[in-house]
Amino acid sequence: MVYPAYSELENRTLERFAAVSKLSFTLDAISYAAVSILGVLLFGELLKEDIMDNMAQRDGKLSPIIRTLFTIVLVLTLPFIFQATKLQSLVLHDEIVNRSISQKVEELARASRDKRLEASRLIASREEDAENLNTLDINDQKMIGSADEVIVESQDGSKKSRSSDESH
Repeated sequence: MVYPAYSELENRTLERFAAVSKLSFTLDAISYAAVSILGVLLFGELLKEDIMDNMAQRDGKLSPIIRTLFTIVLVLTLPFIFQATKLQSLVLHDEIVNRSISQKVEELARASRDKRLEASRLIASREEDAENLNTLDINDQKMIGSADEVIVESQDGSKKSRSSDESH
């Protein structure tokens, strides 16, 4: 899932979104590396899995400041971590109660089926029109071939009628 960063991005393009994502992941990796390095430098072999355990044992003003900052980071991060779960739960609840997605899918399927039926009717209609045109052409040829008289225009512009037997 992509967090709402893309929708909040000014002048949205995939290239800009990719650049912003790369930058944020890079800054995130740098901050994790910095905390790791500082933890090792600060506590050495006494470093525990959870750096907060080490901070609790430390005296002075640094420990409460770091724990407060960690709490702020945690409070600001958790909503993003659980956003996907929250959205999926809401979508699932909406589907169970209102069948919103199912109804939309059924509408799209119905519209697609109607378009296919209309297209097949149109094709059948055009095939029928083509058959009718062929039948008309054949009938026209029969009528022309069975004509008893042929009208012939002479050189002086007068028209004479003679039977098709005489013309052969």
